[in-house]
Amino acid sequence: REIENVLENMADSFFALDSQFNITHVNTKFEIVAHMRREDVIGKSLWEAFPGERHPQSLYWINYHKVMSERRPAHFVEFYKPLQMW
Repeated sequence: REIENVLENMADSFFALDSQFNITHVNTKFEIVAHMRREDVIGKSLWEAFPGERHPQSLYWINYHKVMSERRPAHFVEFYKPLQMW
């Protein structure tokens, strides 16, 4: 419960994925930044929620798959056109 409270009240957008790339949790900041309600994305795959990144050339696709397979963090910078933000 304490961790949920921290995630919910942090200033950054946050979402959690399971090993199949399904969204399991989002915080309020995610809803604001992504313009998506949590009840509309929880249970969907990351690629359903962000279909423009569902291709092997996408830096999101490359890095998220690398993280899942290697179980190590990754850092990358990419401009996300639909939200007009880095």
